[in-house]
Amino acid sequence: MDNQNETNAQEALFKGMKLMMSGDFKNAVNEFSEAISLCPENSMYYQNRGMSYSQIGENANAINDFTEAVRLNPGDHVSYFYRGITNFQMGQCDQSIKDFSEAIGINPNDYKYYMMRGTVYSQLGKISLAREDVEKTLTLNPDSTVRFEAQKMLEKMR
Repeated sequence: MDNQNETNAQEALFKGMKLMMSGDFKNAVNEFSEAISLCPENSMYYQNRGMSYSQIGENANAINDFTEAVRLNPGDHVSYFYRGITNFQMGQCDQSIKDFSEAIGINPNDYKYYMMRGTVYSQLGKISLAREDVEKTLTLNPDSTVRFEAQKMLEKMR
């Protein structure tokens, strides 16, 4: 890859991110696709395109992009997290739990990963596992907003 391709890919990335922030996910997909065509080995481009696909309801494409992102960068806990969310939205709860568990294995200090896995466990009726994850959420982030949401979840599990 030459420097010009890399520069152009970075420009497409920044355009795509700006479009995402403005809610124009369809055009963001186009920019991230351009970045990927120029530098297909950069996991960040797939991750961002996957997030954009997810926002426009193209979940199968989102899953494919998150999968490619973690193939290129196995330590990419954020792509595992977003793939977990997308799998959950598609009703793929077992795969969702695996994805959140992968994210936790890489970055065990992010409360959101436990909160989401706890949500899926709760949905599956695995209350003791859900409770463990929600309690871990409280340990990692005692912020009042998070505490309120986690406590509401715990009350529902009683």
